[in-house]
Amino acid sequence: MEKLFVISSEDKDPTSNSNSDFICVFNDSSTQQVSRILVRECMVPNVFYNIRSESRFGKPNNVLTLYQGVDFGPLDIIVPQGQYTIDELMTTLTDLMTTEFSARGTTVNIDFVEHQNVLKFTFSGSTNILNDRMTFDNTSTMFNVLGIKENITSQTVQINGIEVEQIICPYSPDLSGINQVMIHSEQVSNGHGLDAGRSGTINLLETVSMHNVEYGSWGYKKNDNDMLCEIVYSEPQNLSRIRIVLRDNEGNKLDIGTKNMSVVLKAYFI
Repeated sequence: MEKLFVISSEDKDPTSNSNSDFICVFNDSSTQQVSRILVRECMVPNVFYNIRSESRFGKPNNVLTLYQGVDFGPLDIIVPQGQYTIDELMTTLTDLMTTEFSARGTTVNIDFVEHQNVLKFTFSGSTNILNDRMTFDNTSTMFNVLGIKENITSQTVQINGIEVEQIICPYSPDLSGINQVMIHSEQVSNGHGLDAGRSGTINLLETVSMHNVEYGSWGYKKNDNDMLCEIVYSEPQNLSRIRIVLRDNEGNKLDIGTKNMSVVLKAYFI
């Protein structure tokens, strides 16, 4: 005998924490003798900012830590969290950095280098250019967003006969946001997943790709291959009460606010 379990945050138990950390209760005696399950489909909204200051939206990535010269720094440029295009991010960073450096007489310009698809930061107006070189520090949570992997220090160049400092990021900026989310359930998939980063097992039930899912839309996954979505239990499981938790790939709990998510399981009973 088999049945479909529709697990939706719309049907969550009152004791649930949120729409992405919730409990569903099934009042059916057969749910106490489940021998195996198949994960049929999942649906999760993409409401996770690509620039984040809170882990409930994914790993924070909104701080650029930098130094200017030998006696100024470290300084954190903190970008307000939200959903940004590259133009919006460049404008926000320019405004924030200009505010910080205006007292030192330093002007900041940020350009997107065509054909190379990288960001270029230009600093001008310093009185002692050799002592005022800019360094972006690798402790910055924004490094991947900007296209930087390690410490990078500005180089002196001439523009129209005037010496300025420039930092050209080596890689393309990444504003793709969270590329996949992970659905966990201790009751359904206890220890079913392996995580190299955690050096152990996790309660991974399924992953849902957010690749090419626009902000505000839903990511959807349907499994048609039983071998790839099956969990077989060594002894019958009681699945009358199932908790679902949505996490990022670092284990942070994610918050989908008032939107809903769902999982459909096909359960087989002894």
